[in-house]
Amino acid sequence: MLFFLRLDAPQSSSSNTSPSIHRIDWPGNILFAGSILSQLLALVGGGALHPWTSPSTLVPLIIGIIGWILFHIYEALPPKYCPHPCIPPHLFSTRNSLLGFILAFDAALLMQWTLYFIPIYFQGVQRKSPLTSGIDLLPYSAFLIPFAMVAGTIMSRTGLCRPLHFTGFAALSLALGLFTLLSANSPRGAWVCVQLPAALGQGFLATTILPAIQSSLGPADTASSTGVYAFLRSLAFVWGSTAPGIVFNARVDVYAGRILDYETLRERLLDGRAYGAAAEFAGDWGAGMDTVQREQVREVYRLALRTVWLVGLAFALVGVVVGLGMRRVVLRGELEENGYGLKEKGDVQRDDKERVVDEAVGEDEGEAKREGEGTESRA
Repeated sequence: MLFFLRLDAPQSSSSNTSPSIHRIDWPGNILFAGSILSQLLALVGGGALHPWTSPSTLVPLIIGIIGWILFHIYEALPPKYCPHPCIPPHLFSTRNSLLGFILAFDAALLMQWTLYFIPIYFQGVQRKSPLTSGIDLLPYSAFLIPFAMVAGTIMSRTGLCRPLHFTGFAALSLALGLFTLLSANSPRGAWVCVQLPAALGQGFLATTILPAIQSSLGPADTASSTGVYAFLRSLAFVWGSTAPGIVFNARVDVYAGRILDYETLRERLLDGRAYGAAAEFAGDWGAGMDTVQREQVREVYRLALRTVWLVGLAFALVGVVVGLGMRRVVLRGELEENGYGLKEKGDVQRDDKERVVDEAVGEDEGEAKREGEGTESRA
């Protein structure tokens, strides 16, 4: 970026930086950062440091939600009260942009959803070590980027986004549905093939949602729309690990009752301990159990994960329906003036030529001036 990014940033008529500082949306940024921080404190600590019903979890979560609502109300106020909103409301004024932001959140949510719990299947159901679980996740990781490249190429040449979004979420729906069928006896080929639709779905969505959003907005909204897109994905990553974790722990608490006559064993899984106990179950803790105990714990993990996959399937189907509302994308072929200092390659080359000409003219004028001064002195 330092060596190759050429910026022609507009210069201020004054060296005073106070006008630029006044353009910062201070109230909006304070509301935004405070509300998100409050939500993150609740989401990170809920179920781990404190129960979800604890005031230590509920109070910051409620405050964060209220602050988030107040933030959007403030951003929608007339320019007299909010002259420079950090998230302009008009970013959500078109169908493609609004639905695109929803799809971006949903896709990122499902990415974290699957990546966070597929290793738990390998550890808790098939009793594989964390290292082996990471290796067994390679089919997902290896095929995601090639599928993303294919989808990006198709979209850039055809402008089609709705078929790609539909295919992406349909593939995720298929993968999550197939995940529910996995068990301790599933062969290697089964769980390898099941990961491929998930990789296809995430790959098709990774490179096609943001262009669909920006195509319906003006060039001046490129930076702000990219920022909102990145923020929604980051927020979805947090919810993508928290929401399935809540579902998983709740179902483990229910199914742990099926472990008969082993009170100590049940306590190792209750109250949010099951996720961390999966690695221990794959190691020495599971090796020290008898066959009956081991199979009962495996069944608890399998049933709890089945519910996690079913809830994820519901989110994937929401993406299928929302994606059908997207319109055909018309990609811009030329870079328009955007106010961010970016120029096309041809413009940069022309500027360089003009700069060389100006310098040459300046040198000629300087030489002529010096010759004139010399003539006057001789006279």
